[in-house]
Amino acid sequence: LMKSSDYRVVDEGVAKYESYPEETAEAWKVLQNHKDKLEEDAKEKLRALLGEENPKAIDKVLPDFVKYGTALDDQREEVKDRRAALVKNATTEMQNMIDDGAATITQLTEMLERYMMWPSDIDTPMEALKKKKQDKIEDAEKKMKAALSGSDVEQVDLCLKEFEAYEKELGSLLKRLASHRGYLQDTIFDRVKAAMHFKK
Repeated sequence: LMKSSDYRVVDEGVAKYESYPEETAEAWKVLQNHKDKLEEDAKEKLRALLGEENPKAIDKVLPDFVKYGTALDDQREEVKDRRAALVKNATTEMQNMIDDGAATITQLTEMLERYMMWPSDIDTPMEALKKKKQDKIEDAEKKMKAALSGSDVEQVDLCLKEFEAYEKELGSLLKRLASHRGYLQDTIFDRVKAAMHFKK
């Protein structure tokens, strides 16, 4: 028992031998000290969880401390409070981004990636973020397709400038726009050249 790392076994031993004859009191005290040490080590591990930034890391470890019964109730509650605070802060941050009309595709992507590995507690705001990102992409595609169907070089340039950072999401349309711009420039050049030739 003195070397056991199984808290339940040690705890049962302390309870079992507490009422034994006085001659075993010294051994019982050593066993009690061993139990206290196991509790202190467990408390230290729980305190370390207070520094975690992802609730999943807490979820993975916290069930291991159920075996300590009421001995670590306060410490477990602190860790649960920390987990709740992490989820609340993440949800608030995501909701602020959802409500921000000026949020860019890049900002939405970064936030989605930041919370991608979090537990299901944040599924609702995550889905809302994904929808907002998709809506932004679809709006961008509409603008770019409108520029593609027109002959306004300035409109094409504005689209290229506005969406050039979104190569990953809009790469194909960006290439088509750049090609369309070249075509429009060539057309304008040919018209100017023809006009000059006509004047001669």
